[in-house]
Amino acid sequence: MHIDDKFTEKKEKIVRIIEPIIKDCFFELVDVEINKNKYLRVVIDKREGKISIDDCTLVSQKILEIDALDEIMEGNFTLEVSSPGIDRALIKKEDFERFKGKKAKIITKNKIEKSNTFIGFLNGVDNEYVILKCDKNELKIAFDNIKKANLEVDLF
Repeated sequence: MHIDDKFTEKKEKIVRIIEPIIKDCFFELVDVEINKNKYLRVVIDKREGKISIDDCTLVSQKILEIDALDEIMEGNFTLEVSSPGIDRALIKKEDFERFKGKKAKIITKNKIEKSNTFIGFLNGVDNEYVILKCDKNELKIAFDNIKKANLEVDLF
């Protein structure tokens, strides 16, 4: 088994176990990251307001109560629970719908019109495509062509 496959399998198991617990706490699981140093990072969000330290502490305590995680992570591990930040990753189709009208940066696996980096405003989802309004044009980007997507924040 390839190392990436092993991490993907672990991540899928962890998501299946922790997502219902996070939902029971009225939060959304944004992402799970694991690495070879037994580091588990869980990113949570909520629809109303911002994630607080108390929110992260609550979810962290709930996750650490799950005995099966020790087995999946093969012993002791370091857990971090955090908010997605202002440049929140867009991972699921629901993320692209939820943040419709917001500015985003999308990096594609394969070039579209001689580029693979696009910045524009999210204009929703159409079947298997994200619609991004760049300048005056609408661009349809296939979900399976998205390498990375984040909200884009203008600080000035």
